[in-house]
Amino acid sequence: MFCTELYRLENEAREANFSSDALVKCRQEKCKPVMESFGNWLYERRAKSYDAHSMLDKAVNCARTREKIRELMSFHLPP
Repeated sequence: MFCTELYRLENEAREANFSSDALVKCRQEKCKPVMESFGNWLYERRAKSYDAHSMLDKAVNCARTREKIRELMSFHLPP
């Protein structure tokens, strides 16, 4: 769902032969909202239930940790 949308956006940008600056702008305008939705889903998932033995919950925790690190940096994905 989230990954599929990100791959679709990246493929569109690649097919359009975006310059580096245009690619960064595309990611900030189109990919950032998808990533924010994913972040919201992570928090909702965590709030609903947590099982320390669940592989999904372990993956959610991993993604949340990476998200916290990403928040410390500006949202700039290099081409």
